[in-house]
Order: sequence, then C-alpha cells, then structure tokens
Amino acid sequence: MTDMPDTSLAPGCYASPLIYKAKAKECAECVFGSACGPSATARLAVLRDHYGVKPATPVIIRPVEELPKKSQQIVDRIKSTGADLGQMMLAGRNPFKSKPQFLKLACHLLIAIPGGVSRDNLRYAFKSKLNWTDGTAAAHVLQATQVLCALGAAIETNGLITLKRTT
Repeated sequence: MTDMPDTSLAPGCYASPLIYKAKAKECAECVFGSACGPSATARLAVLRDHYGVKPATPVIIRPVEELPKKSQQIVDRIKSTGADLGQMMLAGRNPFKSKPQFLKLACHLLIAIPGGVSRDNLRYAFKSKLNWTDGTAAAHVLQATQVLCALGAAIETNGLITLKRTT
C-alpha cells in the first residue's frame, strides 16, 4: 500500500499548471499535493516550451538614489521619524493617521487585501475616495509605489503592489 491516494480520484484541478499554487491553502492541504505540484510544474514547462513563453520577469522599482525629487522628499521625511512602515503594516497598523491621504489609503488597502492591489485598483481608489482626476490619481499611484517600495514596506511585481512579508 502506498501513501499516495489514487490519482484517479483527484479533483479536477489536479496537476493544472494554471491552478496549482504551492502556497495556496487549498493546495497546501490537499492530499494530492505532493504529486500535483511536480506534475503541474512539468506541464507548465511543456506549455511554455510549446508556445515560446518565458517566465514573467518582475518589475523592479528604481533604488532610493534614483527616486524622483518628490518621492525622495517623502522617503527622507519618513526615515527621519525612525518609523518602520513595514513592521507597522505587518502588525496591521496603518502608519499614516491622516496625511498624506494617498499614502494612508494605499497602506490601508495593502493591509486589508493580502493578495495586494493592482496599480489600476489603487488609481480607482484614489479617484473615488479622494475625488482626484485620473491624471492626479495615476501620478500618486506611482509616487506611493516608489515610496513604499523604497522604504521596504511593499514590493511591486508586474503592476501588483503587495505588502512585503519579510523585512
């Protein structure tokens, strides 16, 4: 008798390269997980090879020394307080009580949504909650992303901004 259940009884998602995620609760707890993961990875490699698709390369935000002037000023002002935004946000506390409002809103969303926030969703939040134009909101999305990433509180990968889970 083997420790692995009969794969003919596996759920429909079994070994799907589009569905399997090792860190997902459902996959981590699944009795078929030990065989599903390697099979999904192998199938993904076959699909990528067949269609000529390369794995996504994460978008890296420029290092602190290359930030635009306004973003750098905000970073410097926050650093001067000695506050560790990343630790505060990991503890579920928004480091911005009132101003700047756009950073308060961005931090609130990052804390509240574990999967992160897309640039588009953050822009929409700025427009609807702060009554900003699309251009103003888009500029502040970029600024918020630069500041939070430069301070090590968030990371951005392919337009998705997430709370940095390790500091």
